[in-house]
Amino acid sequence: MLVFLINLLALTKPALMEDCDDYIPNDFNNNYFPKDFIFGIATSTYQEYIQNVKDMGFKAFRFSISWPRVIPTGRISEGVNNEGIEFYGKVIDEIKDKGLEPFVIIFHWDTPQALEDEYNGFLSSKIMWMDPITYVHYPRTVPDLVGDRLLNFIEDQVEKLRGSVDNVNLKGYFAWSYLDNFEWNLGYTSSFGLYHVNLDDMTRTRKHSAYWFEKFLNVQEKKIISITSRNYSRMVGKFQVM
Repeated sequence: MLVFLINLLALTKPALMEDCDDYIPNDFNNNYFPKDFIFGIATSTYQEYIQNVKDMGFKAFRFSISWPRVIPTGRISEGVNNEGIEFYGKVIDEIKDKGLEPFVIIFHWDTPQALEDEYNGFLSSKIMWMDPITYVHYPRTVPDLVGDRLLNFIEDQVEKLRGSVDNVNLKGYFAWSYLDNFEWNLGYTSSFGLYHVNLDDMTRTRKHSAYWFEKFLNVQEKKIISITSRNYSRMVGKFQVM
């Protein structure tokens, strides 16, 4: 994780470290990143942990909206589940009330059963969910369901999505995940959450990674880091920067 965050620097602005591969400063912290760089975290168990995410120093909270939970048949014309919509509305309000920015995954591989039965899910060419990439906005149903409480695509993002993803101005990093969880292809065999979950009694225990992130995110001193321009390129981790 640490080396990965170091490598992110090459995508945000010119290197802030010595001219050697994978050099990690002893005082490496969030101040090595631009002021508008967003550090967030993602979890599927957001009901209980939003306040602690705020207390740890994260600025954003990522979660997914279950398609079957809000549109059970997969078609809004056949009705929506108002209880599901109300639930996610409360989640968004709670996130914003705690001073965090909500980031939403609008599809997380949970196709409504009716579409699975009718089309065999995403094995069918008739099912596509490409609005954010091809049209640079959320699908029409998203603002209809949650209103204007989510961030809009800004012009800079619009132009980059319409063009190429090769030169994206990276603006944030979301740690996955807050808790150990059941992974699609690994089950419970890989435990990489910031909090360990004891599957016998469901006790949550902080890992070293949670303490590391809290220290990384809560350095108050705003360092002045000099950047020297050079006429040659070099490697920072696995990235080449000018």
